[in-house]
Amino acid sequence: MSLIEKGLKIPRHEFRRILDKNSHLKRLILNYLEGVGTYGPKIPLIPAGPIITLWSITHLCNLNCNHC
Repeated sequence: MSLIEKGLKIPRHEFRRILDKNSHLKRLILNYLEGVGTYGPKIPLIPAGPIITLWSITHLCNLNCNHC
């Protein structure tokens, strides 16, 4: 039995299906795994990149981005 099956209590193929459908979750998990590879296992875990990005929409620029 794999670590995924033991820890998450779901079959490995189901976990792969979830990651295939959700690229954000996949990137989050990869960030944490890369952080463990870079900084070692620490408490709390240190991700390799930011977990979330906050946007302040001001309508002050002229770039016409989709999210604005």
